[in-house]
Amino acid sequence: MKMVLEATSKEGDIVMDFFLGIGTATAVAHKLKRKWIGIEKEGDILLFYRSRDIRGITSIGVVEKVYDNLTNPNEIISCVGKRSVYSRLEIEEIAKKPTKIILFWWIMHFEEPVEYRFLLDNGILNWPPRTIIKIPHDKYLKIKGVAEIDERYTIN
Repeated sequence: MKMVLEATSKEGDIVMDFFLGIGTATAVAHKLKRKWIGIEKEGDILLFYRSRDIRGITSIGVVEKVYDNLTNPNEIISCVGKRSVYSRLEIEEIAKKPTKIILFWWIMHFEEPVEYRFLLDNGILNWPPRTIIKIPHDKYLKIKGVAEIDERYTIN
């Protein structure tokens, strides 16, 4: 990825990543001093994975709004309003690096988490998620089935 970005862009250029996945392109762009925009779009489904205790997907939500590359603490606070678990000091520290804000609607908590072993065995993940990752629709349908998410919450 580094060679591709060095060959196709210069310092200060904007790199667009339309298939954000785990963010490799945006991370490399940032290291090469390129501005970058990673796309998650409004209406995308978010699956929340708890790594420290449960090691599984526990909840589902829907992306409401995405703000990218924010470095001004006041702008971050303006975007999140009262929807933050961080103090002003923590936001000021976070804002030292380009920050992505994803506002979302929480839909439901699963009665039983979708366990990490299921995610591995069904080829949904190859390793524990570290960040936001995009999964193909067919893999989402597997999660939807085991988590018993019905049509009231998402449509196939």
